[in-house]
Parts: sequence; structure tokens; C-alpha cells
Amino acid sequence: MIRWPSRIAAIAALALALLAPISLCAGPAAAAELQLRRVILSSGGVGYFEFDAAVAGPETLALTVPLDQVDDVLKSLVVTDPSGGAATVRLPGREPLSETFRALPFGQEALASPQALLTALVGAEVRLATAGMSGRILSVTAYEVQLPNGQGRLTRHRLALATPRGLETAVLEEAGSLEFASAELARQVNHALAAIAESRVQDRRRLEIALPGQGSRTVRVGYVVSVPVWKAAYRLTLPADPAQRNARLQGFAVVENLSGQDWRGVEMTLVSGNPVTYRQRLYEAYMLQRPEAPIEVPGRILPRLDQGVVPQAPVVAAAPAPAAPAMAMLGGVAAARSRALTADSASEMAAPGAPPPPPPPAASAETQAQVMFRLAQPVTAAAGQSLMLPIVETTIPAERVALYQPEVNARHPLVAVELANEGGTALPPGIVTLYDLGTDGAATYVGDARLPVTPSGEKRLVSFALDQQTRIDADRSTDTVRGTIRIVRGVMEIATRQRAVTTYRIVTPARGAPTLIVEQARRQGWSVTEPAERDVSLTPTHYRMRRAMQPGQANQFTVVLERPVTERIEILSAGLQRLQAIVAQGDIDPRLRQALQRAADIRATQATHEEAAKRAGARIGAIVADQSRIRDNIGRVPANSELHRRYLSQLQAQENELDRLRTAQADAEQKATAARDALAEFLRNLTL
Repeated sequence: MIRWPSRIAAIAALALALLAPISLCAGPAAAAELQLRRVILSSGGVGYFEFDAAVAGPETLALTVPLDQVDDVLKSLVVTDPSGGAATVRLPGREPLSETFRALPFGQEALASPQALLTALVGAEVRLATAGMSGRILSVTAYEVQLPNGQGRLTRHRLALATPRGLETAVLEEAGSLEFASAELARQVNHALAAIAESRVQDRRRLEIALPGQGSRTVRVGYVVSVPVWKAAYRLTLPADPAQRNARLQGFAVVENLSGQDWRGVEMTLVSGNPVTYRQRLYEAYMLQRPEAPIEVPGRILPRLDQGVVPQAPVVAAAPAPAAPAMAMLGGVAAARSRALTADSASEMAAPGAPPPPPPPAASAETQAQVMFRLAQPVTAAAGQSLMLPIVETTIPAERVALYQPEVNARHPLVAVELANEGGTALPPGIVTLYDLGTDGAATYVGDARLPVTPSGEKRLVSFALDQQTRIDADRSTDTVRGTIRIVRGVMEIATRQRAVTTYRIVTPARGAPTLIVEQARRQGWSVTEPAERDVSLTPTHYRMRRAMQPGQANQFTVVLERPVTERIEILSAGLQRLQAIVAQGDIDPRLRQALQRAADIRATQATHEEAAKRAGARIGAIVADQSRIRDNIGRVPANSELHRRYLSQLQAQENELDRLRTAQADAEQKATAARDALAEFLRNLTL
């Protein structure tokens, strides 16, 4: 029997009825809240974030992080609880929504509308209280009805239930309230809707940190994640008087807060270094591929191939492993033996009675691997903001120089400043903007430069412009200077020195000629012999020479590079012309000349006999080739003819000549061998 209810209700009422019993609570509320207190940013592209919270007894702390940081948090999370005990961390899986619906009898698409949910739950028992119907869902069918006065058509859905009385239907949009007869099914629908509510923010995960400790205490939670690299930028103000050797150096750090959370009065430390950092996908599920075992069927066996036996080696007790060293945070922040910056150099040069300089904007310290700047003031920045924070404020020794780098400009040197880091810590690399301080106190921009890493106690040159008032011409030449010649057991060693000479001619301005620093590329195996070694310094790639220039004059100096070259000549195998050329040189030792002359004479005799044997061999080859022609012709003419007899006469004459040539060739070869043996015997013990 078919029963049509008369009460009409809106579809919204049904939706509210389905959602009313659902609790959207994501979990137990945390009794304490983590507050961000400390941030350490490294130029290695990572940052350490430390939170704290006051807790009492066992507590569960909530920590929400962006999804792309979960891997790093799982890798580096450290919890410091004074009461002891290891914390347990719980968080949703990487795909929590799909995992939720994997265990439910319907998919996520079923929650798009009431009719979609009821269609997915065909067979479930429901009650329509207002219609007085209860039964199992059979189907949900859409149909259209005509609105009054031709205002259009409206889609309705007819719900069919299988009841004890038979098949009954109701219009879903007019059903009023609908209840699930199964409490378990209602709980599953509520659970699915709660999971959807939690996953609305797709790129964040909530971690619950369970602390088992007792008593009131402050717990710290920290982790290391990827952050933008902070950059150093400097301002260098040069004094109005070039004779003054001090300049004002200001350093700033450019920092971006892309952590996904606000910084409110946090303690900020900036670390300049190059730590080793890794990233591992700890938040992804990895499934190992296992070998598939065949199903054992009676009568079918799969024996494993025998690979033979291996003799057992005697068991050796393993040595105890050394104790692992204590782990340091961010390359040594926690266990660093820091050296604080010395007093500002400006205070050392201040006149008596002058007011003390202001405190530095950041306290610096240095470890073996990095330099740290701890800002004096707390830092506040909203998520997504960028900051420029002062880290260096000091007076630094600075000397103006002209730096000649021919690969940059072959005609003019660069205007540069030589900076001496006399502070207690290194200066991180960064861009430098330079200003000239005028006599009226106004600063004028003069250029930009790059400052490399400058360890404490070292100097660096920063170049910022082209010196067009100073001109340089460089003349380059090479020559070879012969040293000694000696013979050791028949091997002649000739020592020479190759020289590369560069002459620099410098024209300086009439006033204020700066000190000139010339850089010349280093060459493997070469050394500087002029100027003196004490006047030459080395960079990883260049020699560096410093010269004081006279104003308005043509200055000149020479740089000489040399390298030793030793040539070894085996006299027994040397060519005759090479020996004769060495003998002809007038500046060799007379005894050496006499020995080489004798060797050259023997070598000449050997060459004469070798040439004679060679000529005889060539003549023999020509005769043998001609005899082949003659024998071929003899076979083509009549026997006992005049031409036949002529060919025979030629063959006989050639045979006589071959006998003579073979004798001469053998004699020449014998004499050449004798000459070579005599030369070898002469050279065997020849050492001069």
C-alpha cells in the first residue's frame, strides 16, 4: 500500500535534523597553550622555533604547523620537560579524510546532499516521525512538478521505503525529520562530518604532545624547519679625510617571517654558517615490496638452488662502540664556546671625556662552524612580514687603495677599501653600500661592493668604482735562462729557468695618489722572484703586490715569475745535429765540451756507416725488382735468340753487383754496430 503524508516541510529542516546530533569537537581542549619565545634563523636555510608553556601534572599540548613543515617537525622535534619522561606525539595521517571514509559504508560524495546520502545508504533503516513511516531505504528518485501559474518546474525526490506493510513512499522535501534507526550509523555520519570540518584547512596539521610528568613546571618545545635565508646588508661610511683610517660600518639582517605564525616579542638569534641539513619524508607511508610466496600444491615442489657451503669464520668479539657525542642545536648553538665581541673600536679611539658609545644592536659570538648574532631587543612581526634588523654598529679600520685587476679592466684600477676585522667574531657575507662623508657632514653615495666572509683578525678588499684618474700599462715578455748542464751515466741533464716578466707603468693623478695593489694570476709551478717574497702576498688565485705611488709621476715596477725546467737527453739516442749544436755553445764547461765532441764524433761515424748500409740496401732492392722484370721477359722470347742471350747477360751482371752490394751492406752495418757499441761503452761510465 502507498501512503502519502500531508505535512509539508522544507528540505532545510531535514538537513538540520541530520546535522543536529553531530558534535564538531576536534579533541580534548589543551589545558595549557604553547607560546613562541625564541627563534634562531640560519643562513643555511633552516630555523629553530622554541615554544614554552606552564603546565601542571600530565598535560596534552597542541601544536599546529603547516603541512609542508610536518616532515621537518617529526625529524627535529625536541621536548624539554623538567619533570622528566618522554613525550608522545600524535597527529592525523597525511591523508586523514580518505582514511576516515575508508572505514565508513559511504564515500565523501554521499554528504553532498540528503538525497545523495540516502541513496548511498540503500538498505539502512530510517524513521520518518512526521509521516509515521519506518522501514529500509529502497531508492531515492528525482521527478519534476509544475509550479502554479506557469512559473516553472521544481525538482522533487521521492523516497521509497520497504516497510512491514509493504512499499511506502514519501516526498523527501516534505518529510520533515528523518532519523536513523541504527545508533552506529548515526555515529558514523557524525564522525564523517566532523572529519570534513577538521580538514577544511588543507595545509595544516595539529600535533598533540602528551606529557606524562607531574607537578607545576615550564615545558619547552622546539623544532627545526625550512625558512628563507636571511641576508646581510652593510652601510660603510668613509671619512671626509682620506688620511683617516677608520670608517663607520653598519650591518643589517633582512628577515622574512614565512613561518605561518605571528612573532610577538620573540628572542631572535641570527646564525651565519653553512650547516649540513637534510630533509626526509617521514610523514609519508612507505610500503616495502615483499616477495610473493607460491601457494603450495600437493605434488608440486619448488626446491631452492644449492649454492654450496661456505666455511664458517671464527667469531670475533666486536669492540665496544664509542659513546656518541652530545648533539648541538643548529651546528653548535647549545654547546658553543662563544667569544663575545670586543669593545667597539670607536670607544677605543674616542677622545677623553667623550660619552660612551651606545650598546651594540646585537651580541655576537663565534663557534667553529658559524657566527651568531643575538638581537638586543625582542622582535615582533606578523606572518608574511619582512624585517630589516640591525646586527652590527662599529668603527672599522679602513684604508683607501687602488686595486688593479687586469681581467676586470686592463687600463684602470678599481677604487677599493681594505677593511680589517678587529672584532671578536667574523662578519657574514653581504652587499655593502658605500658613502663618502663630506666636510659638512652630508653623506654621498659612491658605489656598491660585495663583502665576503671576513673572519676575525683578517682583511678584505671591497671594490666599488673605477679609478679613471690612474692609468696602467703592462708589458709582458718571456725568455729562458739556461742554468747547468751535466752528464750522469750517459744521460745529459740541461737545467733552465723560464722567466715571465711583467713591467707595470702607472700614471697617477697630481694629487692624492693612492696606494696601488696589483693582482697577478698565480701559475702552477711558478714562483715570484721579483719583488722580494716579503712584499708579495697570496690569495687562492692571485699574487698580490702593494706599491706606494708618487702623485703626478710615471711610476714603474717589475714582477718576475720563474719556474725551473729540466730537460733530459739520452746521448746514445740523440740526433747528431742536437749534439753538435750543444758542443757549439761557447759557455759550457771545456771538459763537458770535450766529452760531447767525442760522443758526437763517434755518433758521426755511426751515422756515416748507417747511411752507407742504407744506400746499399736501397740499391739491392732496385736490382731485385729489375730482375723480376727480366725473368718475365725471358719467358716471353725464343730460346737462344739474341734477346734471350742479352737478358741472361744482364742477369749475370746484376748477380755480380748484388754480391758486391750485400758484402758492402754487411760491412757497413757491422761498422755502424761497432760505432754504437763504442759510444755505449764510452757513455756507460761518463759522469761530468
